Amino acid sequence: MAENSYGLPSGTAELIGTRATIGAVTCSVGSVDSLISAPNIGTLKLGRLAPAGQTLGIATRGVKSLSATGANGAKISESKLNTPAQSREVDSLTVRVIG
Repeated sequence: MAENSYGLPSGTAELIGTRATIGAVTCSVGSVDSLISAPNIGTLKLGRLAPAGQTLGIATRGVKSLSATGANGAKISESKLNTPAQSREVDSLTVRVIG
């Protein structure tokens, strides 16, 4: 994953607060050209992702659950993303777990 891709925070010092939480984000179609960052994120339901080349970026210390449909129709389902090794890039989506 490219360092600081799309302007996402790359370290915990760049996140606002340590206890802030976004409880849930739901999109029927994955939003492009959107960046979301918070120390903690509960549920991400992102709908169908745009093809690679567009941007939907998430930066956090942890995500409880993530679901989406890839641009090719494949289901994406992840839970308990809590370590940098669990960061993901799929189609337009970048999830950066920072620790």
